[in-house]
Amino acid sequence: MKEKIELREDLKSRRGLAVSLEIICHNCGESTSTMSSKISNKCYDVNLRLTYGMRAIGKGGAATEYSVGL
Repeated sequence: MKEKIELREDLKSRRGLAVSLEIICHNCGESTSTMSSKISNKCYDVNLRLTYGMRAIGKGGAATEYSVGL
């Protein structure tokens, strides 16, 4: 028996670079979802790290939006 697992990205749940991911098993029908980044201090880690990184190289919000296509 072939196992089939699907990974879906819920684009409506996007919060900066963080997004909700749904994992679906087509064999048993079960699914689960999780965010692609952890939250700390009410902010998704991936977004915080992006902000720190861009500021460290002297770039601001406009450069960040252009770089990641937000």
